[in-house]
Amino acid sequence: MPNQNNTMLKYLFSVVFKDGTEYHQNQDDKSAIDPEKRSAFFDVAQRLEDVKSFTLNGEGRSYCVNLEDGGFSVNGNTIYLHEEQILAPARLIYWRKHTKQFQQFIDAETGEGMSKPEEIGSTLVYQIGWQSTDKDGKNYQHTINIQ
Repeated sequence: MPNQNNTMLKYLFSVVFKDGTEYHQNQDDKSAIDPEKRSAFFDVAQRLEDVKSFTLNGEGRSYCVNLEDGGFSVNGNTIYLHEEQILAPARLIYWRKHTKQFQQFIDAETGEGMSKPEEIGSTLVYQIGWQSTDKDGKNYQHTINIQ
C-alpha cells in the first residue's frame, strides 16, 4: 500500500534489472503502474525474476544485495554471508516493518481507559536479502536488517 501517513521514508529503494534498466522508489511510495492502490514495490514485483541488485539509500548510506553472487554491500564495501556458491536463481527478500508504541492510562479497578492512546515512539526496520532452493528442495536465506 502506498505511504499514506505522509511520513518521510528513511530509505528509498532502487533496483537494477538484468537488462540494465533501473527503477527508483519515490518518496510517496506510489506505483507507476497503479498509483492509487499500490506501492512502488508492486512495480518491481512484476519483474522479480529479472532483479539483478536491490539497494536501499538514505541518510548518506547505502545497503545493497546482489542477487547474482549473493553479496551484500554496505556503503560500497562488499561482504558475503555465505561460503557456498550461490544457488541460482536467487530470489529477492525485502520488507519494511513500522512498529508504533502507544501509551494509555487504564483504571486499575474497572480496566477501562482513562485517556486516549498516545503514540510515544516508533521504529522502522528494513530487511533485504536473498533466498534460493537447492536441487534437494532445501531453502537457503541470507538477510540483513537495517534500522
